[in-house]
Amino acid sequence: WTYGQSHEGTDDAQVDGRIIPVLARVGGYVRSVSVSENDPVRLGQLLVQIDDAEHRQRLAQADAELAATEATAGRGVIVGQAEAQVNVATNQGSSLQAQITAARANATRAQADLARNEGLARQEIISKQQLDALRANAEAAQANVVAFEQQASAAGATVSGAQAGVRLAHARMAAAQAGRDFAALQLQYTKVSAPEAGTVARKNVEIGQLVQPGQPLMAV
Repeated sequence: WTYGQSHEGTDDAQVDGRIIPVLARVGGYVRSVSVSENDPVRLGQLLVQIDDAEHRQRLAQADAELAATEATAGRGVIVGQAEAQVNVATNQGSSLQAQITAARANATRAQADLARNEGLARQEIISKQQLDALRANAEAAQANVVAFEQQASAAGATVSGAQAGVRLAHARMAAAQAGRDFAALQLQYTKVSAPEAGTVARKNVEIGQLVQPGQPLMAV
C-alpha cells in the first residue's frame, strides 16, 4: 500500500508516439549499419550506408556525357552556329521585306503606266513598240515581286530551321543535365539518414544484406 502511494502500475500499457518508417530509396548491398534496436538518434544521423561504387560510376558517366553535350550541342559550336544563322536569316528577311515593298510599288506604277498608255496606243498617239516596251516593263516588275517573295519565304524557312536547331541543342543540354542530377540524387540516396529525432525500432537490416528500393529497414 505504501509503495502504491507513489508508483503506478498496469498490465496493458501502451506508448503513444509517431512511428516513421525508414526505407531504402536505392538498391544495393548494405556496407554499414550505424545503429542498433532502441538506440536514440538525432535528425539527419546516418543509419545505413548502401554500397555506392556503382552509383559513383554512374555519376562519373553522367558528368562526362554532360561535358560532351556542353562542348557540342550546348554552349559550344552548334548553339553558336544556329543562333548566328537565326540572326543572319532574320536580317536578310528584313532586307527582303523592304525590297518586296519597293518592288510592289514599281509593279503598281508599271501597271498604271501600261494601262494609261494602252488607251494612247489605241488612239495611235504612241507606237506599238513603245506599248510593247511598257508591257515588258510591267511584266518584269511583277516577276521581280515574285522573286523577292520567294527569297523571303526561303529566308523564313531558314530562320525556322535555325530556331529549331537552337531548341534541339538546348533540349539536349537539359536532358544531359537532368541525367547528371538524377545520378547525383541516386548517389545521395545510398546514405540512409534518420528522418527525425527519436528511437530506433523494428530494425530489419544487417551488413551485407541486399536491399531493394522501397524495402523497410527500420523505424524511428
